[in-house]
Amino acid sequence: GLPLLVYAHHHQMPRERLWRIFIFSLAGLVIYEILRRSEYTLLFGSLKPIKDRIFLGLFASIAAFVSAHWAYQQKLRSNQCIGFGFSMFFAYFVLFVNDGRSGHMIYFLLFGLFFIQRINHRRSLIYGSLIFFLAVSLLILTPNPVKTRINVLYNETQLYMSEPQQESSMGLRYTFIKNFLTIGKQHPWIGVGTGGLRAAYLQQTGDAGVDNPHSQYLYNFVQHGLLGLVMLSLLFWSLFSYAKFLPLLERYVCQGVVLAYVVGCLMNSWLRDFSGAAFFIGILSLLLPAAYASQRRSLT
Repeated sequence: GLPLLVYAHHHQMPRERLWRIFIFSLAGLVIYEILRRSEYTLLFGSLKPIKDRIFLGLFASIAAFVSAHWAYQQKLRSNQCIGFGFSMFFAYFVLFVNDGRSGHMIYFLLFGLFFIQRINHRRSLIYGSLIFFLAVSLLILTPNPVKTRINVLYNETQLYMSEPQQESSMGLRYTFIKNFLTIGKQHPWIGVGTGGLRAAYLQQTGDAGVDNPHSQYLYNFVQHGLLGLVMLSLLFWSLFSYAKFLPLLERYVCQGVVLAYVVGCLMNSWLRDFSGAAFFIGILSLLLPAAYASQRRSLT
């Protein structure tokens, strides 16, 4: 989706068309992933995953958020239906097809942010509440990945509390948090240095090959200390604050993307990963110049 957006932006296409390209391209990614997992895969040959479930959940959640905002700004009823239809399609993928826990969390976060941003009268509040309770009811009453991942989270947390030596996905994360926090406390101000995680973890625990604490905040704290943690926080704060200078759609999308990364980086090192960092930089580089176009305000 981002290469198409860059191409369209280079050729000075209207922002309205840019967002259509973004929505359609991510819809194509989701359709590909649904086909790959379906019983009709043999018709298409051996399809390989484009990204793992964590990033697919992130991308689809942001796409659902963007589609809903795009639909809300449309004047034609047909365009509104198309936009909200795409938003519901992405929501279906996140909640009922993809089993990435981070994607579920980000979707509900952005769902709440959307109604905070767009609620301007009582009718919107009523509709939003009805949709929320309908979604929660469906998730409770039907088998779905959200319920499965919550059960797994609870069971693995209980297992870690009672038997820390037992291996599990969440148990491994809790172990990383504990050990990396211990390392960070030994070098609280400037950390162990860039690229020093692997050696520091080996020295602390005797386990080789571990250089990802699965938390961007821990990743920055261990390498660069409190200074690195403050700089990361300032990065998120400055981007969120600058959004107020953007046109309405871009402002809301920028706030949503930044908030998604602020929360998602608690349990993921998204800015360490190439795909996560490229998506973050790419979409913000297309959002932020809209301030200059609309208000002639320098990005500096």
